Amino acid sequence: MAKLRRMVTEVTYIWYEAELTDEQAKAYKEGDEINKWDIIEEVEDDMDFVRDKPISDNVEYELIEE
Repeated sequence: MAKLRRMVTEVTYIWYEAELTDEQAKAYKEGDEINKWDIIEEVEDDMDFVRDKPISDNVEYELIEE
C-alpha cells in the first residue's frame, strides 16, 4: 500500500519580556557582555510570553511506495 507523507517546516518568531529593576536596567545598559548575560540569567525564568508571528510554513509531500 502506498502512503503520502507530509513534512511541514515552520518558522515562528516569539517575543518574551521581563520587568527589570532600575539597577538591572542600568547594569544592562552600561555593562559589558558578561554583565548583560548575568542580567539575562537573573530574569530569564520570569519572562512572559508577549506575542508570536508565524513567518512561514513550507509543506513538502512525498509519495512512499511499498
